[in-house]
Amino acid sequence: MFPILLLIITAFSKQIEGQEKNNLLEYRITINVNNCEINEILKIISEKTGIGFSYSNNFVQFSQRVSIKSDNLPLKEVLEQLIYNNEITYIVVGNQIVFQTQKKQQKKYNLSGYVQDKESGEKLIGCYILDSLGKVSTITNTFGYYNIILNEGTSKV
Repeated sequence: MFPILLLIITAFSKQIEGQEKNNLLEYRITINVNNCEINEILKIISEKTGIGFSYSNNFVQFSQRVSIKSDNLPLKEVLEQLIYNNEITYIVVGNQIVFQTQKKQQKKYNLSGYVQDKESGEKLIGCYILDSLGKVSTITNTFGYYNIILNEGTSKV
């Protein structure tokens, strides 16, 4: 009986937690600001709503100036306007919104081939191939064949 009750309470608290996150982003806000830094706009929104905003100036740059006009729009839409064309995303943590840089999808390339002895042409088994910059490695198979996936940019094999 006790484990079932604990499971129900846990499920209920997770449901409430999810609703709080949705409600936070659905909070309606009216704001009209011209040529103001994003970090200043976030301060204004925070003062109006009591919602905290968190970010590191080392990773997220909010010093650019923007203008925004919102008439009773959900906070989610206002935030999307603020970070439009920036590589920034956000997550809701409790009663706070945390901004972070958006991870770029890096292109990947396949490098494959055979490792063989220069003089005899014999395929070499168990040779270690390493991209020391990307920290990726592989080993040749029983036929001397290898296949390694490298990230776009510089690699040192």
